[in-house]
Amino acid sequence: MWKAEYAVLKRYEVLFHSLVDSFPNAIVIYDLSGRATFVNHTFTCMFGYEKEEVLGKPIPYIPDSHLEVTESEIDDLVIGKRVPERQTMRLTKDGRIIDVTISPSLCWNSRGEASDLLIILRDMTEARIEGNDAKQT
Repeated sequence: MWKAEYAVLKRYEVLFHSLVDSFPNAIVIYDLSGRATFVNHTFTCMFGYEKEEVLGKPIPYIPDSHLEVTESEIDDLVIGKRVPERQTMRLTKDGRIIDVTISPSLCWNSRGEASDLLIILRDMTEARIEGNDAKQT
């Protein structure tokens, strides 16, 4: 029985990775100490990091001017408050600033304890540029 259950779990793990790697938005999962435990393919393309560069480490992509708000939101999530999606800025590996919409949420383990932070980021830089171009025409 154990082998059959393991095979099913393995199949769902493969499906999960296929799904999130094809997702059009960047996904990063952190443990509660702030170390990245997962990033999808879109994250690596958007921010310029290889997975090996960020897994197991904090990701230095929050501009200093946005650090206080971000830390406050993380504190709110951990105590069970909902943090709404918002627009902000993040840094790429090469130092560029990009406009993003960020959707943070808390993940729970099977015992009902907070275990991870799930962050979904959508690059709004192109939308902002296209919006500005549209207004000028």
